Amino acid sequence: KANVMNVGFGYLTQAYRVAGQDYTGTAMTFDFFLDQGGATLEAAYVMSDDDLGATGSKPTGFYAEAAMVFGSLQPAVRYESYDDDGGTGDYEKITAGVNWLISGHDAKIQLAYSTKDFDNAATTDVDTLTVQLQTQF
Repeated sequence: KANVMNVGFGYLTQAYRVAGQDYTGTAMTFDFFLDQGGATLEAAYVMSDDDLGATGSKPTGFYAEAAMVFGSLQPAVRYESYDDDGGTGDYEKITAGVNWLISGHDAKIQLAYSTKDFDNAATTDVDTLTVQLQTQF
């Protein structure tokens, strides 16, 4: 198996007009991926600014994920966080699961449980159980 490491960066800026007013929106992301010796680490951070100066105009988010292969099983965990800059959509999400690698990543069955906890008491938290079959050829 090859060892892989990627580091990425993206930046976007775009001028736009709202109700006759000129604005410049920006977005930026950083990401990292490492796959070495059966261990996988991945993380990303994203931020944006729509230049309106209103609540919710500068959201940010990140996630970090780790997995390790043991024979044909690959347990994995993931943590996500999103801050919508003063709105009501802030959340944290934790996911834990296992992949059964039938033929590497060409054929696998995935089982995962996640819990998404919103900061806003008026928003219902979400728990999800996912079962997925993936094939590729």
